[in-house]
Amino acid sequence: PENRSVAFKLIAKAEELVPQEPSILTVHFLYHQKIQTYYRWRDEIPDALQKAVEGCRQQIEIGPQAAIAFKREYSGEVLPSHTGFKQLSIIEEKSGNFAEVIRLCELAESQGWAGDWLHRAERAAKRQAKAAKA
Repeated sequence: PENRSVAFKLIAKAEELVPQEPSILTVHFLYHQKIQTYYRWRDEIPDALQKAVEGCRQQIEIGPQAAIAFKREYSGEVLPSHTGFKQLSIIEEKSGNFAEVIRLCELAESQGWAGDWLHRAERAAKRQAKAAKA
């Protein structure tokens, strides 16, 4: 806890340098770290959840380019899991935004990211149907 302000400053500085960073994978992992760092403090820091969501959206936005880079760098390997898609789908599910969960899971699946996307989308669809009946 005593070092979290340093982590927040490092993330902010790294984000300033994103336009100059030639490696999309470095940017992908920066957003991964941003998500994890801010989400951890969501209950203690007023804007931490918002910053975590921002990181999710940033990582999702570069997802197609990152997928290409992963495939080029790790030829023959499956894509890893995608923190941005996973964490944002969890946040949206907790908020009851099931249509967005389904959309995110379908997008992650279509891009080839490892994960239980179809199961998550199915669960969200069931919860959405149940909420509609209530």
